[in-house]
Amino acid sequence: MKTGSLWIVALLSIIGLFLNSCSMPKVGNKDYIAATFPGGEDALYDFIAQHKKYQQDAVNAGVEGSVQLKAIVSKEGALQKIRVIQAVYPSVDQEAIRIIKAMPQWIPARYKGKMVSSEVNLKVDFYFLR
Repeated sequence: MKTGSLWIVALLSIIGLFLNSCSMPKVGNKDYIAATFPGGEDALYDFIAQHKKYQQDAVNAGVEGSVQLKAIVSKEGALQKIRVIQAVYPSVDQEAIRIIKAMPQWIPARYKGKMVSSEVNLKVDFYFLR
């Protein structure tokens, strides 16, 4: 094995050790059940569609796109620490945050039967009907 390859193997081993030492349960872990919106994914999409208001300044500017957000679902089911990770336009981003804040309590994640806080990824689409 060449010296460069050894460095890569060593780096990957260190990264693997770090990831294995993290306390977050791994996706696909049979002891972990992810947080869910009450009623499931279809109910989540319906909620967003019913509460979304396309901001007039964004309409006038012809703005379209998907606002990507992250939030923490507390072990009580409350959405906290909502943040935009992919912005579209200031008023559209704020509208996406408003919608997320208006959501009802989620069903929290469970790990080994206990409710735990978890992070969720959310998307709010803003596109014109054509």
